[in-house]
Amino acid sequence: MLGAVGIARLLGTAWPGMQFDNGPVIAGATAFLITIALVACYVPARNASRISAVNALRLE
Repeated sequence: MLGAVGIARLLGTAWPGMQFDNGPVIAGATAFLITIALVACYVPARNASRISAVNALRLE
C-alpha cells in the first residue's frame, strides 16, 4: 500500500487535474490483488498436493 500511495502522489504531480488519493479505492485494489495472488498460489499447490512425492519424482 505504501508503494501505491507513492505512485499515486507521483501520478498526481504528473496530472495535476486528476485526484489519485482516494483511500478506499487504494485499499480495495490492494485487497483485490492480494486475493488474486492467493488464488494463483493456492490452485497449483492444491493440485500438486493430490499426488504423492514419489510419483511426482518418478514422472520427472
